[in-house]
Amino acid sequence: MNTDTALKFLRVNQPLPDDAELSEELITTFDEVRKHFIEHQDSRCLPLFLGSFGNGDGFGVYQLVEDVFRGFNTADVVNELEGGLKSPRRSTRYWSAHIAAEFPSVQLLNPLAKMLEHGDEDERSTAAIALGQIDDEEANRALLGAVAREREPQVRQLLEQLIKGREQK
Repeated sequence: MNTDTALKFLRVNQPLPDDAELSEELITTFDEVRKHFIEHQDSRCLPLFLGSFGNGDGFGVYQLVEDVFRGFNTADVVNELEGGLKSPRRSTRYWSAHIAAEFPSVQLLNPLAKMLEHGDEDERSTAAIALGQIDDEEANRALLGAVAREREPQVRQLLEQLIKGREQK
């Protein structure tokens, strides 16, 4: 595999099919592309990876995509994540928030706070975890506001744990 082939694969698969329709061959190729960009960095892959997430977890491969992002300049990654967090596609927003936990930045506060307020249960949980990594008073206020309005017990418990952890620092 070379970079042009890997980029073409990502461009064609915006997004990958949902897990129920995702073939083993397709997710195996996706994983090969992921491994290629860990070894051969090219920032053109970043927005393409964010757009490639289908609904589900890609049989466990989607979680590994953050390894690609770790190899890039934090500012470049944060810029791409900001766009991903504002995507109209739920899967892009969800996985962008998942990766954002590895790249805490005040630049991501507003889109994460919006997701925490308006997202579904999984999006709110993932946004909360990412916000919990940002050392900023505004992130703390977003978490406190969210715990006050959260009705889902599991998300509320997560928010309470994150707030308690911040208070202990």
